Amino acid sequence: MKMKKILVPINFSGGSKKALRYAVHFAKELNARIVLLHVVQTADDVYQVESTHRLRAWANEFVPGGIPVQIQMRAGPEAIEIVKEAKNPGVGLMIISTYGRTGRAHSLAGSLAENLVRLAPCPVLVVREGQHDFTDASTGEPTATANVASVT
Repeated sequence: MKMKKILVPINFSGGSKKALRYAVHFAKELNARIVLLHVVQTADDVYQVESTHRLRAWANEFVPGGIPVQIQMRAGPEAIEIVKEAKNPGVGLMIISTYGRTGRAHSLAGSLAENLVRLAPCPVLVVREGQHDFTDASTGEPTATANVASVT
């Protein structure tokens, strides 16, 4: 599989960190660039500047040297702006976290991850913050449990 870019929408939550760890693993394996994207609802210049600094800090802290990182900021409805970014040439995978809301909270707010899976032009890997992991949290390397035998 030839993939140039892995898109990681970031909302600065613990789930976003987990999604970024997955992206680091895939970027190493696929020799791909990571695109960190933060979407704001309105074009507030001060917040955009602060968010850009936070994205750069995350890139420096969580992405090892040797993996190219691109920082993107967009203003507008979150799902629409993320899908626009996913349509850019070379984006071959999106990795996003979800809170796993159910019931009333899900029906009122909907699910960003669900919308992205439905609308994105590329595969979407959805990770849940509180669920098991196949990468080590500190290194991004696969864990022993990641080696799952195929069922025939």
